[in-house]
Amino acid sequence: MREARLSAGISSDAGIKERAASSFGEIVRAEARRIRLGMGLLATIGATSPFVGLFGTVWGINEQLYRHLEIADHQPCQWLAPGIAEALLATALGLVAAIPP
Repeated sequence: MREARLSAGISSDAGIKERAASSFGEIVRAEARRIRLGMGLLATIGATSPFVGLFGTVWGINEQLYRHLEIADHQPCQWLAPGIAEALLATALGLVAAIPP
């Protein structure tokens, strides 16, 4: 609309279309630059997040096993399974979030 107002005295539609296309090109280039700024950080986070999640699973299972060793003299093994199941469930949910559909 701005180009149409600026070209009000010009009778050629081709000039208006060319100027509008040039304006649209500038808008697209500016948006592409803005999007590219955060792409490196997003790619890094996306690439490392599954490994951080797996490390958390190993950490959770390790903590549960050490806790079980401390109370093994007093409690049966039923205290071991819930903690490990929780760590594995958290890993499964993390993988669902990390892997694109």
